[in-house]
Amino acid sequence: MEQKKPIRQRFQRKRAGLSIEQVQEWSLAMAKILTESQLFIQARTFLCYYPLGKEANLLFAAQKALKLGKTVGFPKTEGEVMRFYRVCDMNAFREGAFHVMEPVSQEILQEEEPLMLVPGVVFDEKKNRMGYGKGYYDRYALQAPKALRIGISYEMQIADSIPVEGHDIPMDYLLTERRLF
Repeated sequence: MEQKKPIRQRFQRKRAGLSIEQVQEWSLAMAKILTESQLFIQARTFLCYYPLGKEANLLFAAQKALKLGKTVGFPKTEGEVMRFYRVCDMNAFREGAFHVMEPVSQEILQEEEPLMLVPGVVFDEKKNRMGYGKGYYDRYALQAPKALRIGISYEMQIADSIPVEGHDIPMDYLLTERRLF
């Protein structure tokens, strides 16, 4: 755990240094790549996240999923547990734990094979992920083993390799402003 801390801090500083214009431009590029992909087109359930700070903003993709009639969910944390709740209106959020916007909905989603977007601080070429260190997405992945996990990151957040522990769950795909792989 201690070896992860300086890596996490370094990549958080890099992301914090982005301009608002870069975040907007790269987020739109990512949303376009995602919504044109077969993964998105074929998904019936789309699990997104509400961006915090300069995380990639893929709310446009969630809005598109709603327009296409897909089931859309966003996470809420309750103690050590994270659950996804159905969202039917992109204005139905309020500030929750860790200052993250959470859905006001009370309808828990328990889809077996959702397409799930997973934010992170740094990823590597093997699709390993390092988040903020609380383990919410790793624990959720154990509850939803058939979820198709897409790590969301800017190209500058991809390292050659990162330390991995036994409880760390790798992604199935990574999405950046340049590619989905």
